[in-house]
Amino acid sequence: MHIEITRTSRRFHLQPDIAQALIEAGLATEVPKEHLAPAKPAPRWAVRKHPLLDRVELVLFLGSSESIYPGPNCFNPTPENAAEIFARMGHQVPPGVLNQFRALLNSTKDSDPDVVIESRLRVQAEQYSREQRERDAQRIVEGVK
Repeated sequence: MHIEITRTSRRFHLQPDIAQALIEAGLATEVPKEHLAPAKPAPRWAVRKHPLLDRVELVLFLGSSESIYPGPNCFNPTPENAAEIFARMGHQVPPGVLNQFRALLNSTKDSDPDVVIESRLRVQAEQYSREQRERDAQRIVEGVK
């Protein structure tokens, strides 16, 4: 049985006979069951770019769980589709979050794939060149050519 101590307002779960004795003595009151239900966690929203998959995601954090849009089978994500899917789950996406999602989607769609690939190849070539210079410098230090 759940009781609340009248003097301190602290709540306890006690064996029914002990709780009843405290209630009869006027030291506690019984807590109704509807007051015992845990509060639902408030939804938190995030817009992020996945570091490995290189895609924009809209994330709903609810307690310790997260729901991510777009899923693995979505090839053309839109803010309107995201709002519709989360509405089916019973959550309304705030307009500011949708605007952030739209802006990040548009910024990545404007990137030409050839330019992105070229810049990645350039970075790889620079890294290889840097590593080669480091190996050459190490050989000179060790006296090996």
